[in-house]
Amino acid sequence: MDQYLLFLFRRIFFRSFYFLQILLNFQSNIILNFFQKILYKNIFFNLFNKMFRNYSFRYSKTFFKIRKHYPLYQKEKFYLMAIKNNHVPAIFALGYYHQYIIRNYIEMKKYYSIAIEKNDSDAMYNLGLYHEKTTKDYLEMEKNYKMAIEHKNFNAMFALASYHKNITKDYLEMKKYYLILIENNNSDAMFYLGHYHQEITKDYSEMEKYYLMAIEYNHYEAMNNLSNYHKNTTKNFSEMEKYQLMAIENKKYAKLN
Repeated sequence: MDQYLLFLFRRIFFRSFYFLQILLNFQSNIILNFFQKILYKNIFFNLFNKMFRNYSFRYSKTFFKIRKHYPLYQKEKFYLMAIKNNHVPAIFALGYYHQYIIRNYIEMKKYYSIAIEKNDSDAMYNLGLYHEKTTKDYLEMEKNYKMAIEHKNFNAMFALASYHKNITKDYLEMKKYYLILIENNNSDAMFYLGHYHQEITKDYSEMEKYYLMAIEYNHYEAMNNLSNYHKNTTKNFSEMEKYQLMAIENKKYAKLN
């Protein structure tokens, strides 16, 4: 009986959402105000996640399909309404929308700049990423990454460490950022610092130290590299097999999840 009631409730829920979408296409101010109140306070999506997290995947797929194909101009309208209410995540979202969907970089910079004034570190990071990947203006990239790092943005730390590793070859700066990330339990930083010691310094005790740290967080690439190290360098085949089997199991688990 409970399952049947749940089924009916979900059916009504999605039908209601569908009719809301139709009303929005007719510019209904009442519905727009409704969404303005709940959408950007995350009440609607949080309620959905709590209620449906443990239930039918088919229904959650339907919901996110509606979100994915919802008209972009309607999304932009919501963002602009939220911006009027000084909602920083919406300001960032509109910058992201112009960066990756519309590819209007003038508008992107406008909204990211507003978000940056409000100390949004994700906007700082994304603007740095734009300069790294698109304009190749590394001075602007570094400026924005460092701003984000001041606000403890770990993505910016990782990006700046990678920049120093691959572009400037400034390994002191690279290590500085990797070590901060490691203090915050970032297993990728552990792996890449281990890889640095394996390939650049040839300090295998340091390599092993950082690979083992990453392995504690089930980092299967660290397992694989440590296995290959024992295969090709130490010729310790029991250790090789141990880490290879561990890597295989963790890669399977990663694929399943």
